[in-house]
Amino acid sequence: TPLIEEAKAEGPIGVAVAGSPTQTVVAGCREALDHLTQRVDDELFAECVFIEDRVPMHVALFAPVADVLSPVLGSVPWKEATKPYLPNVVGEFVVQNGPSTYVEPLVQHVCEAVRWRQSIDFLMGRFADLAFVEVGPKTALTNLLSPKWHAVRRFHTDHHSDPAGGFANLVSELIGGSC
Repeated sequence: TPLIEEAKAEGPIGVAVAGSPTQTVVAGCREALDHLTQRVDDELFAECVFIEDRVPMHVALFAPVADVLSPVLGSVPWKEATKPYLPNVVGEFVVQNGPSTYVEPLVQHVCEAVRWRQSIDFLMGRFADLAFVEVGPKTALTNLLSPKWHAVRRFHTDHHSDPAGGFANLVSELIGGSC
């Protein structure tokens, strides 16, 4: 976007996560982020929230980490994929098989934007009756699936407060039986 391009004059910055129609995560150096935050507030009247200021994941700043990670992941004896694989930096199913199925997207994941929105749009276009389950203490991903964006079945279970029952009950609800 033009505002991000403008902020690059202050230092490295880029889209880290294309989350939903109402949320985009940007990462970079603090000066560029401060500049972008001010411009977004002035021009778009949008709220910016700083999540963390130590790890600029999913942007070009992390390319040196990806360079180190690539040979390590390349040395792992990967099994062939037996199920569809949808890396969040690709936004659609990966069709090749072998090490590149996993290595390339995992390396990209470190220094390229996460395409959450594209991935969800792809799944919604491919499968008519989806249910999304988020297992964890928070509802970060569930909250991105606004009914205004896609009308999907959304479920969340906090396996930390109820490690045995929460997930089993949720699965039972989804499949209409008992676990």
